[in-house]
Amino acid sequence: MGVAWSRESCQDPEGLSAPPNVMSERSHWASRLRSFVAAGPRAIPAPKGLHAQNAADVTEVILPLVARRTLKRLLRASLGLRASADVAAERDRLLATLLELPDRALEGLLVRPEVCGLVAGMENDPEGGAVLVPWLGQMVVGAVAAHGGDLAPTRVARSTRRMVTFPAAFLLGELGEREPSGTGTVTVSVRAGQVSVEGMAVGWRPLPRFDERVGISTGRDDWLDRVFPGVEHVASLDEVRTERFVRALDEAAAVLRRVWPEAHDELLALLRWIVPLANWDSWYVPGMHGLIALSVHDGRRMVRDLFHETSHHKLSRVLELASAARNPDHRVFSPFAKGKEPVISLLQSCWSFSREYALIQRLKASGYIVPAEVAREELKFRVLFDKGIPVLRREAQLTEVGDAILTSIEESIR
Repeated sequence: MGVAWSRESCQDPEGLSAPPNVMSERSHWASRLRSFVAAGPRAIPAPKGLHAQNAADVTEVILPLVARRTLKRLLRASLGLRASADVAAERDRLLATLLELPDRALEGLLVRPEVCGLVAGMENDPEGGAVLVPWLGQMVVGAVAAHGGDLAPTRVARSTRRMVTFPAAFLLGELGEREPSGTGTVTVSVRAGQVSVEGMAVGWRPLPRFDERVGISTGRDDWLDRVFPGVEHVASLDEVRTERFVRALDEAAAVLRRVWPEAHDELLALLRWIVPLANWDSWYVPGMHGLIALSVHDGRRMVRDLFHETSHHKLSRVLELASAARNPDHRVFSPFAKGKEPVISLLQSCWSFSREYALIQRLKASGYIVPAEVAREELKFRVLFDKGIPVLRREAQLTEVGDAILTSIEESIR
């Protein structure tokens, strides 16, 4: 049996109120939100089964529920922005355009990392309307272009001095100005899915992709500067290095598909964006749906890091919909962090390392890795589990959902 989530929390139009002259439009938005929620799933999957690899649970239940929660957050945060009359009017036009998208297109957009980053930015800086609305424009232009629609002239944020990108449409434009005028904005239009920039020549090309569905950054830009922790470690990739990185990702995915098809399919259901790192580290960004960072030096380890970091996003999305602990911010000692961290961070570590541990067993059985090469690492994993899981049992004050998730982790490492 699945766990019910609160539809009312998403349907409630609180925060969408407006002066009488615009009440009709806001009422339409609230009605669209209600209909979008009503068309979605009713409950998250049974918590005890979440640890297992299941792409259908991700695509048909978890992400559609997250999309509905994100839409309410986006509407409330957008309408809470302090902005001049003309900026507010542009914001309202963009939101109205967004809400005209069909449910499936809207679902796909609302679980993208650029959307989540924008929503968080609006929630954290309600005074920044003049800066944030052009990023809303970038998001909406990409969504309309991907859907093959039309959009009147719209100011959008640049990614760099000479570049504008639309991640949802996997489109990058190199601006042809003789004298770059700084970051600023540019004005673009969309006609039948084709994007054009007013007043300047643009060289359009597709964004680099992995598996056709996952975008790849090729260097630091204004978007990453705004939302990505550790941006100083982002690698700068030319065309040759980009091709090499994509090839390494393809090879890692092929290995995963061969040894664990279900894990491969779930990974692609969750993953949306990859940031290349110049150092030897890897991580995920909890609030950025489907975004992970991987070292360009990963080599044969990439299959493990790709799977491990993406795995975090499944639990992160579930925890947007249901609480795993009565006090998620309660700090406990974590053997993984070698210090105190929130109880949910320790649960995340146990979750992803236990999944990686299961992958290692399959990689060994397939001959991809030699058992002796990972023996010490496996022993370290066991020690971490033996220390970390009892802490969760003693101190985490787990909910029914959290208890079921932890039980499934324990069973997976026996």
